[in-house]
Amino acid sequence: MLRASAAIFVCFFHAMATANGYGYPVIGLHLLEGWGWGGVDLFFVISGFIMVYVQRTKQATPTEFFVNRVVRIAPLYWLLTLLLAALIWSVPAAFNTKGIPVDWTLASLGFTSQLIFDRMPVLFDGWTLEFEMMFYVLFAASLALKDFNRSVAVCCGAVVVWAVLSRQYLVLEFAMGMCIGWAFVRRRFVYERPIVPLAVGLAAFLLTVWTKPGVADRVVHYGIPAALILYGSIYIHQSTNRVFIRIGDASYAIYLVQVFTVSAFYKLVKYIAPPAALSDLYAAVCVLVTVGAGCLIYAFVESPLARLSAPLKKRYGK
Repeated sequence: MLRASAAIFVCFFHAMATANGYGYPVIGLHLLEGWGWGGVDLFFVISGFIMVYVQRTKQATPTEFFVNRVVRIAPLYWLLTLLLAALIWSVPAAFNTKGIPVDWTLASLGFTSQLIFDRMPVLFDGWTLEFEMMFYVLFAASLALKDFNRSVAVCCGAVVVWAVLSRQYLVLEFAMGMCIGWAFVRRRFVYERPIVPLAVGLAAFLLTVWTKPGVADRVVHYGIPAALILYGSIYIHQSTNRVFIRIGDASYAIYLVQVFTVSAFYKLVKYIAPPAALSDLYAAVCVLVTVGAGCLIYAFVESPLARLSAPLKKRYGK
């Protein structure tokens, strides 16, 4: 349910930003912009937790862990990046550009566009994946210690150093998730009333509708509430709602495909030119369309790609 919520929040954020650019500014739902910002932070905290939880279960080697993660996130990202690059190259006028540099495309495929060119990747929301990939490198390297507790501690320390040196403090949320994951698998710091941190986290998250923090303090505004929400959620009964489970499974596809669907949706809206007074409704429909498209991509593209990648994962991963 948390992954589903994070995906929907991010979709709302991008839908609202795009709506403004096309002359259909969102009026009532603009308060959800803060939640959209926080969707990424929630994803980062969840990612830190999952890495620790999965490693405790699988006990993978550094190579096995890294292969598992690359096989998990790279195929769909590469496919959609190449698709977007091909579209930009074919019809540059539709993207208000003269073309697309090959070196930028290659850097995007290598998860290094921000490192090399200090710019977003071709598939712009892939910027978070570049942070994820760096986190995977640090986590995989820490596994060389061959001791679970030491590996987690060293990786957390490395993430802190990374945050300080790069001034990208939101990566601290990986460490937050790791600490929660370590406490969970080691049965430490178990709170008897998990509803309390969950409620506090949700309340703090709700308050972000009135704030718009900068990069430096978003960890306080969104990261800490996200960590509290995660901590409370893992100790309560998990939702069995099929819709949320399906959206959660498709959250990665939803996150990536919005680059296409949100822009295409508002190009269509501008062409049809409906009343601007219904701009909030259009944003909501845009999110629904994106979620639906993401679920289809998950079922008919991401899942088949995972099956095709299975031999590589079986040989080098775990």
